[in-house]
Amino acid sequence: NWDRQVDNVALVADNHERQKRQLGDKSELKKEDLRVQFPVIQRMQWTKWEPLEIFIYCLMHTMPSQTIFLNLAFPSKKHRCALYIMQQAMIFATCCLMLLFETKIDEDLTALDRNTLELIGELFTLPFQFEVVLIVLTAGSVSAGARKSILALFHGYSVPENQPPLPTMEARAEQLRFWHELAQSGMWVCNIITVTCAGVGLTLCAYTAQPRSANVARCFFILVAWTHIVYPLIKASIRTFILLSARSGPSMDGLLNVYPDVLEFSHVGVQHPEFLAWRIQKIVEEEELLRSVYEAVDKRGVGLAEMIKEELATEAEIFRQNYEEEAALYDMGYALKDSTN
Repeated sequence: NWDRQVDNVALVADNHERQKRQLGDKSELKKEDLRVQFPVIQRMQWTKWEPLEIFIYCLMHTMPSQTIFLNLAFPSKKHRCALYIMQQAMIFATCCLMLLFETKIDEDLTALDRNTLELIGELFTLPFQFEVVLIVLTAGSVSAGARKSILALFHGYSVPENQPPLPTMEARAEQLRFWHELAQSGMWVCNIITVTCAGVGLTLCAYTAQPRSANVARCFFILVAWTHIVYPLIKASIRTFILLSARSGPSMDGLLNVYPDVLEFSHVGVQHPEFLAWRIQKIVEEEELLRSVYEAVDKRGVGLAEMIKEELATEAEIFRQNYEEEAALYDMGYALKDSTN
């Protein structure tokens, strides 16, 4: 009895502490063994995190230099690294279009006659030109379009919905081998584009007036600052606001139905591929279960809470009937025993 009382006190203290945490911890079942058996679904694990933790993971998901290191199934980290370097090389090569425009200062200069600090200072002291905005927009669009094209051509691992799964392990292995070779080809394409863009850009800058090359560097660094700092901070802040609002009320449910990728945190906490495979399989199973539940709710035309109450009432009625039948059989057997005696 003392052990049971101690366990009850510990359970009350644990539940009291959980009420101070986030929604995911508050919504879990009270007993630990039940929490293990019926945990929060994998897609909703982020509801246990602090706001700062959500913001950091959102920021990592939006920064191009950090997405390389996320534990995602595909593309692999090596392929993501090749894609990232290719995109930066294409930005640099496209920024070389600034070499076509004259600067507003004397271009009769020799870069070797100037120290490094002067060359770096020109990034900030050169008179601003409107062409910089046009080149930055062009370079960003071209590099993003090239990246999406490479992803679609070489990393579009998809199977049509109307096509059944491959029946044999040999066929599945062959399909995986084909996808792997396709991804390897994409990495070689990225490497070739990177070398070509970097070589052409450096050659053009070397044979052009030094102030124009400074304008190229200005365009490149402006775009890098936007894509690596400003835009990720804005996007991560908006995504964090959406998730925090969704955790506190139903105001963002419609938006999350349209953009479910906002809830994509399957890479968080992954240490090895087996765990990632288990998590993805678990997410699919949970989605199928929830879909069947809500389809049943739609067929009955009642709310989820009402359907649960009806199911519980039905189970209670079945239990009562079984109990009454067993009690009647017991009474009948007891009466027969008395009559024989």
